[in-house]
Amino acid sequence: MLDLDESFLIIAETWKKCKAGATGLVHATLMTNSSVAFLAQLARELEAFSPHLNTLETIVAQVYMEPAVNSILVPHKLEQAEAVKLVSAIHEGFQRNLEIFQQVRKGRADVKAAH
Repeated sequence: MLDLDESFLIIAETWKKCKAGATGLVHATLMTNSSVAFLAQLARELEAFSPHLNTLETIVAQVYMEPAVNSILVPHKLEQAEAVKLVSAIHEGFQRNLEIFQQVRKGRADVKAAH
């Protein structure tokens, strides 16, 4: 996750410099593309080591939601991969419902239109 965070920071800084005229569009695009290639390689290595960590959502669940994963792991006699996928799915559903609620609250859509 640190490599991911560092890559995002590098990309953001490069594009900020591009917008300020301190670097060119080709350089910013090259930095972005090389970071994407690097992260894709990391993802392949991670998936080979832990096949259930094949999406950003499951990686986030594994790294940042460990207490939630652990809280269902033992009591429900789940494998680590099953618990991570379940927490990931619950979080994804929560995020989707939160976005719908925010749209409706701001008056941008009614509940049916927001789905």
